[in-house]
Amino acid sequence: MPGYLRTTLLTGTANSVGSKNTIFYQSAEQETTMIQSMDSMINESLIVYSIDNRSMHIRSHIRFTESATNACIIQIHNEVTANNIFLKSLLTFMKPTFESAEQANYQSLKTLIESKEVDE
Repeated sequence: MPGYLRTTLLTGTANSVGSKNTIFYQSAEQETTMIQSMDSMINESLIVYSIDNRSMHIRSHIRFTESATNACIIQIHNEVTANNIFLKSLLTFMKPTFESAEQANYQSLKTLIESKEVDE
């Protein structure tokens, strides 16, 4: 995620269902935070989490499906709800921006994963 600074655990056990984290990132000229809650995790095939900040609530479902040897398909579904009427009216116009940013983030993740050697 562009601007990512650090994550701190608020409650629960890290990376476990029910845990909450504060995610710090740099946005324009200021440090901003959001709260991430781990809602569900099924083995290594599904992760569901929520992110809240002062502007919106985002619930993400990420499903990992094996496709071939050492390959995986990632399916992402996001539900975005704005916290005020002004942002609610803009969400329709912001969808391509969200999708573009998300695609860039997952491309960066793919590049990072593919740059690592696989232990067999």
